[in-house]
Amino acid sequence: MRDPIGDESYMSLPPCFHCKHVTQNGGQNPKGYKCKAFPDGVPATITLRYDRHDKVNVYFGDTIVYEPTQEYDADTGPYYYNYEGMEIRGNVP
Repeated sequence: MRDPIGDESYMSLPPCFHCKHVTQNGGQNPKGYKCKAFPDGVPATITLRYDRHDKVNVYFGDTIVYEPTQEYDADTGPYYYNYEGMEIRGNVP
């Protein structure tokens, strides 16, 4: 698991990095993400965190929004990342 405190590369990751709807992971390249909501590419305003996409937004015209993937660490158990990129211990609600 990554420690977000003091890790600049962690904070530069788009929220898409931990979303269960992502179909193409662009890593730290904000133009490299595709998902079920944006099959032709996630807008840079979302990957660069200018616009949020964790609630339905008429502007984007879709109903698929950020949902975290469930992660698991053998030593500490289940966890996931919220939209802001904070690691949350436990199961996805």
